[in-house]
Amino acid sequence: MRKNLVLIVLLTLLLLCGCGSYENLKTDVSVAEIFDALEQSGLSEKLDERAELGDELFDEACEALYGVTADELTDGGIMYVSSGKSADEISIISGSADCEKLLNERAKQRESDFEGYAPEESQKATDAEAFECGGLYVLIIADEDSREQIKDEIISIIQ
Repeated sequence: MRKNLVLIVLLTLLLLCGCGSYENLKTDVSVAEIFDALEQSGLSEKLDERAELGDELFDEACEALYGVTADELTDGGIMYVSSGKSADEISIISGSADCEKLLNERAKQRESDFEGYAPEESQKATDAEAFECGGLYVLIIADEDSREQIKDEIISIIQ
């Protein structure tokens, strides 16, 4: 009986370990490294512009993009379509603020930017996904297939 109990406990522990979550990881990977990897993978080819924390462009636009100053972030960056004709973007931020809330608000802002003007782009923002991985908060605005591929790639880079 005791052997069976020990076996059950061990099997349960193995199953729990196999179902690990990416949400509680901490990473040493920077946003710039993630963006580099996404560019190399070809998954971000539509996104022709990028800016990261420390770049003048990002630091000056940070409050307009996310509602916080660059000083409130420990890392961050955005990849986007420079023409402004597409809602597609990848935003990654970390810091002391409620980053997931900031990114959800960013998605709503993008939805509003395209509402009535480009409904398909507005819908991408409506369907955007914000999630936490390794202490970094990620927002992906893209069509469903691309969004899932980009998410999987980001998670694999961080893990």
